[in-house]
Amino acid sequence: EATVAVDGATLDQWTFFGDELPEGHVVTVARGPPNDVVDSNGHFRRTLSHDHLSDLDFEAPHPPFLMLSLRDLVPPDKLAAFDALS
Repeated sequence: EATVAVDGATLDQWTFFGDELPEGHVVTVARGPPNDVVDSNGHFRRTLSHDHLSDLDFEAPHPPFLMLSLRDLVPPDKLAAFDALS
C-alpha cells in the first residue's frame, strides 16, 4: 500500500493503483482530489472538469491499460510520413 505526504502531512484521500505491464514493467497511477492540484499558471487546472471527487469516484475501479505502439499515437494524416521513417 502506498501513501503520499506533503510537508510531512499524510494526504489520506489519495489512492494508488499498481499494474504490471509486459516485460516486467510496472506502472502506478495516483488518484487524488483535484483541489490538491498545484498549478502556478492555471493551465492544467482549467482542463479539469470537476474541482472535487466524491467517495464513489475514489472507490471506482480504474480502467485497464491499453498498450499502444508509437505508431498508434500518430494522427492518421501523418501515418505515411511516419511509415517512411522506418
